[in-house]
Amino acid sequence: MRLGVVGTESSHVELIVRHLNLEHRFGGWRVAALWGADAQRTNDVAKQGGDIAVVSTPEALLENVDAVVVADRDGADHRAHAMPFLRAGMPVLVDKPFATNVGDADAMLEAANASGAALLSASALRWAREVVETREALPSIGGARIVVATGPADPDNAYSGWHYYGVHPAEMALAMVDGDLGPVITTRSRGILTLATTVGATHVVVNLVQPSDEGRVPFHLQVVGAHGILSREVPLADAYLAPVLERFFALVQNGDRPLSDAQMRRSVQLLAAVDRG
Repeated sequence: MRLGVVGTESSHVELIVRHLNLEHRFGGWRVAALWGADAQRTNDVAKQGGDIAVVSTPEALLENVDAVVVADRDGADHRAHAMPFLRAGMPVLVDKPFATNVGDADAMLEAANASGAALLSASALRWAREVVETREALPSIGGARIVVATGPADPDNAYSGWHYYGVHPAEMALAMVDGDLGPVITTRSRGILTLATTVGATHVVVNLVQPSDEGRVPFHLQVVGAHGILSREVPLADAYLAPVLERFFALVQNGDRPLSDAQMRRSVQLLAAVDRG
């Protein structure tokens, strides 16, 4: 099965090439073609994976691959790059963040539903071992009453600011609870942005901490239950992107949906408050 990649500036693309073309982690899947705005960068990545074609336009991938990863660093570019493939019914994995506004997320979801295209987008940390184990342990503390996720994010980066890394703690938190988001309240103070909302009867708090000259905070997840507390630091594993790829390929090949439309939409909805506050 041939995978194409749109957007090559992210280090995630090198991970995908390594996992598929060099380590052969996922059966017959391989990266077959790339498109990137930076020709030199794209050619360098292509050389890392052996026989990878470089195409002149994103749409040229339609004739060369069976599925696509939209891997632009800036989520604001994802809708434009994903739509031609979704309209054609091709499976699409959209790298994090899914989108930087709810309108873009809804447009991609609607296009996928109209054509029947498989569509997935998720933070790699949603399925980090520590996050999965915390979700599984919720019954041991009487469920989730309060969820607090913390991580680094930089409002000044070139890839839509808080959205670029903020999606990680947002999805870590939302992986703990099911249901619709309530109103989102934002608080800003000394390089920290806090997003607070409710999901059902659970209070959900996401802290985004701007890195300082001394470094940055680790990703961290805490859940307060009726009679206990779970607290875990969530490091980036060497193969942190592999669980997302595994679930995407299972979706393409077997129709196994790891996330509903509503679940993919929620992190975009939560982070949209960043631009309103």
